[in-house]
Amino acid sequence: MRLRILLVLLFATSLYADEVLDNGAVVRMVRAGLSTDVVVTKIAQSPSAFDTSVDALITLKSDGVPDPVIKAMLMKAPAPAPEPVAEVHAVTPREGSICVQVQYYTLAAKGWDWTPALLCASGTGIDVDEQNIPYERVTTHCFVLSALPRSEKEWWFSDGQDIHKFRARGNELQTISDFVSRTRSGIPHGSCGDRVVRKLLPATAH
Repeated sequence: MRLRILLVLLFATSLYADEVLDNGAVVRMVRAGLSTDVVVTKIAQSPSAFDTSVDALITLKSDGVPDPVIKAMLMKAPAPAPEPVAEVHAVTPREGSICVQVQYYTLAAKGWDWTPALLCASGTGIDVDEQNIPYERVTTHCFVLSALPRSEKEWWFSDGQDIHKFRARGNELQTISDFVSRTRSGIPHGSCGDRVVRKLLPATAH
């Protein structure tokens, strides 16, 4: 009897250990009402075989999977192997990139809200999670000034069509802004209330 119980336990443990999360499992957890934190923790602690192609990400969004969960799936998915490039065509970046953790005002599962994001600036453009905006498209960047001490700073930049808004405490956003200013000094910047800067922001910001 004891041997039978032991075998059952070993079999159950083996099944649990072999559990591999895929896109369908994530969708089922979300539809079951599990919180975002629980789903993200499960993803972090389990082996996975996620499909993170563009079409798959669009399907996940249509199925109501929140952006933080999709982001956790992207972080867990193995990076694609780089395509072989002939050495003669290898390009060394002019400057290294810098990245900071921020809050990004974007469309989430429950509507527009501030969500955690990774903001990076490089020698060629600005990266926000999976988005890349080359400097050629950046029309201006600016700070929203606040009279409250120790309040979160807001830094905006525009690509001519949309305004990308970020929040952070400390000097993280100032570091990004200074880097962009040094890299592309010709992009107008300053306070988002300056007349010259506001003219370069889309009308939705006025």
